[in-house]
Amino acid sequence: MFLKSEIDSWLKEGRRKTAAEIQAEAEHCKKGWIKMNEGKKLNSTDLSLEGWIDGQKVMQLLHISKRTLQTFRNNGTIPYSHIGKRNFYYRHDDILKILSDNYTLTKIRKYDNKRRNS
Repeated sequence: MFLKSEIDSWLKEGRRKTAAEIQAEAEHCKKGWIKMNEGKKLNSTDLSLEGWIDGQKVMQLLHISKRTLQTFRNNGTIPYSHIGKRNFYYRHDDILKILSDNYTLTKIRKYDNKRRNS
């Protein structure tokens, strides 16, 4: 690992790290992580996607088809992240925001009008 003073002097000189230096630093970090986690078992919370939901769950929550979800992705209605070609993930907070942004009081207004006319 490089010292902060070394990095500061390189920045002053306009020097950048070489690929070999970056590779060596990455290997050093990897070895440190492995040493730190020796003997530990990974559990589901270590690998959780807390706050993220997959497309299937979004379709169930919004009662929409696969094609409609794709249209929402294409036109930017729903922000998403994807891995590969088929694994799309959505933030739960984004889905809730979309629902609240598109909330209308149409049915309540109709109900109030019916009550007033009675």
